[in-house]
Amino acid sequence: MNKNNISIFDYEGIDFESVLKLLQEISSYEPDDKIKIKQKFCNNDNSYSIVAKKGEQVIGFGSVFIFERIRGGKCALLEDIIVDKSFRNLKVGSLIVNTLVEYAISKKCFKVVLETSSKSFSFYEKLKFKKNGISMRRL
Repeated sequence: MNKNNISIFDYEGIDFESVLKLLQEISSYEPDDKIKIKQKFCNNDNSYSIVAKKGEQVIGFGSVFIFERIRGGKCALLEDIIVDKSFRNLKVGSLIVNTLVEYAISKKCFKVVLETSSKSFSFYEKLKFKKNGISMRRL
């Protein structure tokens, strides 16, 4: 718990709808079969997800995915970092990212990577992330 009475909890399926609603701020994608998606996500052994809450309200979310590399070692990918607009600038995003990075370190990951938009670049720089290469995508 921090000074704003915001707490971090392990993600549980009960928060699924609240998390989907939050994620609409960064993507309008909405899964067709929510029950199936929820079950698959909750059963994924290669990820760890957390929610930030103020009281019972979900105000933030983030995930880290752990990958075993062919040459050995583990790499962590941060995904879906989001904080409700009305709770930004209260260090909630930093709390989420730092919690996920600590998890990756505990799993012996040799690096933590993420993809972000240019408008969020300075936020991640403040958290010691550095620009590294170019991200490309297809589809």
